[in-house]
Amino acid sequence: MAGDVSRYSLGRILGRGGNATVYEALDRKTRRRVALKVLPETHLDSITKARFSREARTAASIRHPNVCEVYESGFFDDGRPYVAMELLEGESLREVLIREGRLEEEEALEIGVQILAGLQAAHEAGVIHRDVKPENVFVTRARGRVTVKVLDFGTCRRIDHSLDSQTLTLTGFVVGTPGYLSPEQAYGERDLDARADLFSVGLILFEALTGRPGFLGRTCAELMDGVSIRVPRVTRYRSINWMFDAIVSKATEPNLRERYASAAEMQHDLLEARTVMRREGSHARKAAQAAATRPAPVVVSGSDCWDVPTQRYVA
Repeated sequence: MAGDVSRYSLGRILGRGGNATVYEALDRKTRRRVALKVLPETHLDSITKARFSREARTAASIRHPNVCEVYESGFFDDGRPYVAMELLEGESLREVLIREGRLEEEEALEIGVQILAGLQAAHEAGVIHRDVKPENVFVTRARGRVTVKVLDFGTCRRIDHSLDSQTLTLTGFVVGTPGYLSPEQAYGERDLDARADLFSVGLILFEALTGRPGFLGRTCAELMDGVSIRVPRVTRYRSINWMFDAIVSKATEPNLRERYASAAEMQHDLLEARTVMRREGSHARKAAQAAATRPAPVVVSGSDCWDVPTQRYVA
């Protein structure tokens, strides 16, 4: 698809998902460059269209620097729905992990803090994302600063189900991506809360720190079965600050009551861990500097301490 459609002039394709294509586009009305998410004709069944429209309404209601901004939504003349979003420069966290393998503690921690900030805003708006994964986390870098945006609320759900005008998920139907599901999602439970998203954030942090996914499996079924097994400790694969390791373990706790209750609570612990890590790093640097500037000890040999007269024996 190319050329002009309605008020938007479509450019290059930025990406393709399971049920949509994202274009770079020019909004002729505002003269703003946007990312335009368009649903193809082959996916125009009523449920998919309803989910697509709900994504636009939901994302537009969440105003936060760590959530991709939605400007407006509508329908083309041929009936295809679209969503105009903030055009981001950067790459997904999945692309970062493919390239780098694993992240330094400080960078992984910063990304986790910002993901949680965006999710906290969503949860306060009464929305659970339900598909938090590296592909739905976008990373931009400018002037040495990393900014994270949470993307794709296409599978979101209201925490208060009464707020949904239409039920779009059947009981027992699994929504989300195998390998990043909480146990309650994998079992098809409908009454989810914010803790489902936090489990997924814990899995992202585990993968960012170790370079390997929390759950291994060759098939979707194997990945789904894996959620009943506790995620390994990060320290099994990497020497790391114990506070960071404890945070990941608590976030991925299979027992809901033992997991973090809110994104804000988990974010607080990450920030505290960062403070401790920086303090310890500062102490280590100061100790290294002191050792480097300390005068070297004078090594004195025995002959430097006293003169021993040499006696010559003559036969």
